[in-house]
Amino acid sequence: MRHSFDHGDPESSLHLISAWADGCGLTLGQLLVDGKTNEITAVPKLLRQIDVRGTTVTLDAMGCQKKIAQEIHFAGAHYLLALKANHGTLHGEVTALFADPEALDYGKAKGNQVRHHDPGPEKSHGRIEQRVVKVTDYLDWFEPEERKHWLGLRSLVEITSTRQHKGETSTEKRYYLTSHAPEAELLGGLVRRHWGIREPLPLGPGYDL
Repeated sequence: MRHSFDHGDPESSLHLISAWADGCGLTLGQLLVDGKTNEITAVPKLLRQIDVRGTTVTLDAMGCQKKIAQEIHFAGAHYLLALKANHGTLHGEVTALFADPEALDYGKAKGNQVRHHDPGPEKSHGRIEQRVVKVTDYLDWFEPEERKHWLGLRSLVEITSTRQHKGETSTEKRYYLTSHAPEAELLGGLVRRHWGIREPLPLGPGYDL
């Protein structure tokens, strides 16, 4: 929490983990943690305090953990987990998959899906941003011992964000693991809604931790 620390001692800041229902703009629960490193163990505790059945729980990269995915799955919810360098090997493999059209075509030839969604450019905060979503359920390349621990994993997501601001253009790619089917438009919307805790959006029910 900003400015919650004792004067001159930022290390004393309060760290809270919150469950945010973006559809109604409510915080459903909070836990005080010692610091950001303890968020991983706090997430399952918070999940057990609320009923998430039938919802989608979205988490940033710190929450992209096998045990957390299992906790969400057993709670009867879907998950959408940001995949970053904290899972270096897996992140590299997923990045390489989406960058390889031949690998994706091979997956399609085996009966898997590769879907795209491009909602077009959006204007916000003085900039123009375009988010292109690519989703696939091609997971056969996963090591069986690795995949079985990501309980409920069904699809991989790539979001390519292109921003134009003050004459400059930048591009960023982000990756996610999800228990949802490869529905590009749905998953693109869920990624967008994850940030509703910072800027509430009138976009249906869901959970953001």
